[in-house]
This record gives sequence, structure tokens and C-alpha cells, in this order.
Amino acid sequence: MESDLIPFQKWCKNNGFGVTTGYKLANAGKIKIVKLGKLSMITSEESRRFANSLPAYKSENAEA
Repeated sequence: MESDLIPFQKWCKNNGFGVTTGYKLANAGKIKIVKLGKLSMITSEESRRFANSLPAYKSENAEA
């Protein structure tokens, strides 16, 4: 199984938040970062796992 690595800064930007928020997520155990030398990376598998863990949006006007 091949795991693609995504630069952490790029992943944060692509997901609409800054690196500080990204590291807060990592420190809270919500995402796992891997290191490649000095570079922080996230695997594409971990990116998908994180996205799938997010709650769905529920409109206040949605029918029950």
C-alpha cells in the first residue's frame, strides 16, 4: 500500500485553516503528522480519515 505524503503547510491551506490551527489539531490528537527530516507531512490516508471524522452540517431549518 502506497502512502502519498502531503506537505503539512499545503494541507492546512488547502483545507482552509492556518498552520497554527493544524498543529492545534495535531496536539489534540485529531490528526497525525509525520516528519521527513525537518518537514512536517500528512499522509493522504490520514487526510481522508480526518475529513471523514468531521460531523455533517445540520441546518436549523432542516426537517427532522
